[in-house]
Amino acid sequence: MFNRIGKEQDSPESRAKLKVLCVDDEYVITNIMERILDEHYQVFTASSGFEGLDILKQHPDTVVIVSDQKMEGMTGNEFLMKSQEIAPEAMRIMVTAYSDIDLVIDSINKGQIYKFIPKPFDAEHFRVTIHRAVDHYHHKIAYEKAFRELQAAQEGLVRAEKLSALGKLLSDVSHELGGPIANINHAVTLAQHEWKDLKEFLDTVTSANFSAIDVQLLMREKRVAELTHDFEQMMETIANASVFAMDLLSELKGFARNDDQQWIAVDIEKQIERALHLLRIKYKNKITFHKDYTPLPSIKGLPGPLTQVMVNLLQNSAQSIQKEGHIWIRTWRGPDGIRVSIKDDGQGIAEEHISQVFDPGFTTKPEAEGTGFGLAISQAIIQKHGGSIAVTSVLGKGTEFIISLPWEQALSA
Repeated sequence: MFNRIGKEQDSPESRAKLKVLCVDDEYVITNIMERILDEHYQVFTASSGFEGLDILKQHPDTVVIVSDQKMEGMTGNEFLMKSQEIAPEAMRIMVTAYSDIDLVIDSINKGQIYKFIPKPFDAEHFRVTIHRAVDHYHHKIAYEKAFRELQAAQEGLVRAEKLSALGKLLSDVSHELGGPIANINHAVTLAQHEWKDLKEFLDTVTSANFSAIDVQLLMREKRVAELTHDFEQMMETIANASVFAMDLLSELKGFARNDDQQWIAVDIEKQIERALHLLRIKYKNKITFHKDYTPLPSIKGLPGPLTQVMVNLLQNSAQSIQKEGHIWIRTWRGPDGIRVSIKDDGQGIAEEHISQVFDPGFTTKPEAEGTGFGLAISQAIIQKHGGSIAVTSVLGKGTEFIISLPWEQALSA
C-alpha cells in the first residue's frame, strides 16, 4: 500500500521544532506518517477529529495539519474547518481515497485546504508535500508581516502628512485669531476705563440722598446712557469674537483629533465644510468658493482622514491659483455611489504629468508649498473606503478632481 520511505534530501535542522498534527482513525497510517516526518518535525498523532482538536488546543502553534476524510464521529472536512478557530495560520492537508468533486470543492471552501493527498500515497510525495506546506506557511507569515509593516508605514505617512497640514493650519489659525483676540483685549480695556466713570456715579448715588431730578442731572453729567450703550457694544464685541475663536478652534480640534481608526456615520458635506472653514482663513482674500451640494446619505467612514482628503484637494486647487480665482465644490448621486467634484481655474497640470499626480513624492510646487505626498495619501484614504479619485486637467485652464465612493458604504438610502 505504501512505498518505501525515501532518503532524506532536506536539512532536518531547518525543520526542527516545527509542529505537525496527523489525524487518521487507522493507527497504521498515522504511524507511517509519523515515521516519514519524525526526523524533521515534532509530530503529534490523533485517531479522531475530537482528539485532534484537543491536541491543537495544547499546541495552537502547529504549522501543518494532516487529516483523513472518512473518520468516525467527525469527518476530516469538519475537523479541518473547526481547526481554523484554534490554529488559523496552519496549513491544512486532506488525505482521502475518494475523488468526489463536490467534496473537494466543499473542503476547499470551508476547510481552507492547501493540498489533497490521494490514498494510497507515496512516502516521498507525502514528505515533499509537507515540506512545501511548511515553506508556504513561512512565505505566508512573511508576507503577512511585510503587509502589516507596509500598512503601518502607510498609516505613519498619513499621520505625518496630517501633522504637516495641521502645522500649516495652526500657523494660519494663530494669525487669524489675532483679530478677535485684539478685539477682545480692546473691548476689555475700554470697559475698564468706562467702568471707572460708571462706578463713580453709582457710588455717588448710593452714598447720598438725591432727588429724582438730581439723579437725572447727574446721569446726564456722567454720560450714564452713553456708558451703558458702550458697555453693550463692548460685550457684543467680546461675545462675537469669542464665538468666532471657539468655532475656529473647534474645527481645528476636529481635524487634529485621532479619529482615523473608528468607522462611523460620516456626512461628506460636513467634512467638506470643515475643510473649507479651516482653509477659508488663508484664502479668503484670494479664492471665491462656490458650493453646489446635493443631499446625500451618510456613509460609514473615517471622518478625520476624509476631512484630510478634502483639505488636501482644496489646498492643492488653491495653491494652483496664482493671484485670484475660483474653486467649485459639487456633490451628487452617481449611478453607483456618491460623487464629490473639486474644480479650480488655476494653472492646470501638463498632460505628461497627469499620470504622475498620485505618485508619492511627485510635485510641481515649490518645496515650501508641497511635500508631494498629499495626493498619494488622499488616494490611499479614498481607496481604503472602497472608492477612487479621478483627475482631469487642461494646462492654463484648471484642474478637476472627482471622488467616487460606492453605495455599499452608504448607511441610508
